[in-house]
Amino acid sequence: MSKPPTPTSREVILARRAAFLGSTLALVGCPSRGDGPVGTTSPTTSTTAPVVDIPEPSAAPTAETPPPEPSAPPAKPPAGAPGYDVPAGVSDGAKERYDRLHDFARGTYAALDALGDPPNCPLKDAACRPAYEKAAATLVDQRKDLRLFYICPGKSEEAKAFAPHYEAHLAAMNARLAAIDEAYSKAAGNADAWEAIKRDAALNKPIPCLSFACPDW
Repeated sequence: MSKPPTPTSREVILARRAAFLGSTLALVGCPSRGDGPVGTTSPTTSTTAPVVDIPEPSAAPTAETPPPEPSAPPAKPPAGAPGYDVPAGVSDGAKERYDRLHDFARGTYAALDALGDPPNCPLKDAACRPAYEKAAATLVDQRKDLRLFYICPGKSEEAKAFAPHYEAHLAAMNARLAAIDEAYSKAAGNADAWEAIKRDAALNKPIPCLSFACPDW
């Protein structure tokens, strides 16, 4: 009889994360909101959906966990977006926050870059509709992730220096989302139809509203 499969390192990490979030976060009701800039509201209000990121421990290679492949060089930020440099001499806690922000930004831009340019045909063309539906789903997913992403502020000098860098990255990601949204809306030839496509994409992807205590740093 074959042995049951051993959980992978990622599955263990996700299980720990779920247990942690389940014991520390409380769901509260959220009013409906528009698609304005996100990520800057205080976590003590019920109009944001911040989430605590749990650092993932490094998994030692085992017989069932092959060594990681060499990673590609980090992608550069888009023109006009803040850089990914971490100030020299910062504490480990501050560096972790810079790295978390930069990794999130890279992932956001990579997902948006993968969309490419809007199709050269209107939304009413049945052959082009799948491309618009894919773009709408991606924009909904990235907007949701951006609303859920949150790094607690702090009172230390490092936290105060981090704050404008954090806000600048959020603003750049929001601007990129808005620009792509507008480009697809124009290419669709019907703004109302494009909005309907996005609403359909968002139907099964509600944004929860979470409340938690922010530790000072």
